[in-house]
Amino acid sequence: MQQVTFEPISNRETWSDTVEVRRDGTLIDLSAATILLQVRSKQSKSILLSARSSDGTITIESLGVFVFTFSHPQMRALDASIAYEVGCTIEIAGVAEQLFIGNISVLDGIVE
Repeated sequence: MQQVTFEPISNRETWSDTVEVRRDGTLIDLSAATILLQVRSKQSKSILLSARSSDGTITIESLGVFVFTFSHPQMRALDASIAYEVGCTIEIAGVAEQLFIGNISVLDGIVE
């Protein structure tokens, strides 16, 4: 498992990020993986955003590489005054692991 800190993001834009998955330095096959990434409030622990490989909000781009995307309407649900945690799990051949946990700061995009 890795601990990560994402660059700050505005709550008025689409958030899309690319993740590489490696074992012993080698990119692994994700074609049969089940990937789940969620964003929750540090205070309430409630899940506010969720992306899954099963629903197309996480896409496998190439060997060992996936992309998650949250639309700008989804991002508007995030309040800039609250701290957020991000977690991602991956399951391959019945073996689940916590890929990473981390933090993201959300900035108020100002414009309506």
